[in-house]
Amino acid sequence: MSQKKNDISEFSKAVSILEHINTKIIYKNTPYLFLIKVNEPDNELQQNPEKTINFCISDGINRMWLEDFNCEAMKDFQKKIGIEGSFQNFFQMIKKAFDDQSVEIKIDAAKQLNLVINFIIENTSLQITGRLPLGIPMERKVNQKNSVKKEETQIQEQNQWKDIFAQLMRQFMFDIYQAQCAKNKNNQDELKKYKTINKELNNQIATLKENENILKLTNNNLVQLNDGNEKIIKKRIPPEAKNILFPNKKKTKIRGAYLM
Repeated sequence: MSQKKNDISEFSKAVSILEHINTKIIYKNTPYLFLIKVNEPDNELQQNPEKTINFCISDGINRMWLEDFNCEAMKDFQKKIGIEGSFQNFFQMIKKAFDDQSVEIKIDAAKQLNLVINFIIENTSLQITGRLPLGIPMERKVNQKNSVKKEETQIQEQNQWKDIFAQLMRQFMFDIYQAQCAKNKNNQDELKKYKTINKELNNQIATLKENENILKLTNNNLVQLNDGNEKIIKKRIPPEAKNILFPNKKKTKIRGAYLM
């Protein structure tokens, strides 16, 4: 089997990962519906077992961007946006981001906004690194009246659609990054609250121990004071009253009587 057939086989198996993804993303305070659907090739392409991914990004009926990727187009797309890796890993990365947003995204502003995405597949830690520049405006005007377009215009629009998809995917990844930053900030705030409560609790425990020591010392002083008062009283009362107030605790043996 040739390398191309191997690529097509890998692509066909991996692309099914993205089926039925349907989510909403926000770009510049505008909600967009992001749809990913895997389409079987039409009748003209039945001889080619390659599937096609249909990326549909829409904010309603006014604007809609559509891009079809086959095996070769996806390889070019990966190369264009600077993300390397197998189709399986690439599609799994996208699906994981949509499903649970558990990807870890790091941005290095000092190195042309390097984007590093870490994720886990089947208990194996993988890493995909790519350089995704920011700041490109995502705008496209659709002229529905002009149905006949020149070939150059079509090619230009196809490239523009790829750029739009890359921009939306990039923006989505950075939205996840910002959400994670907010989550981490909330966790840090909760940690600060916990540390404050823990500090107050430790202070209360220390105060309680200090009060406990004071109470023990007070009890000891009271015992000593009572002993001293008892000795003073014994000295001042008459002898005949001592046996009544302070009876002798020694036991006396009772003598038995002798019978005559």
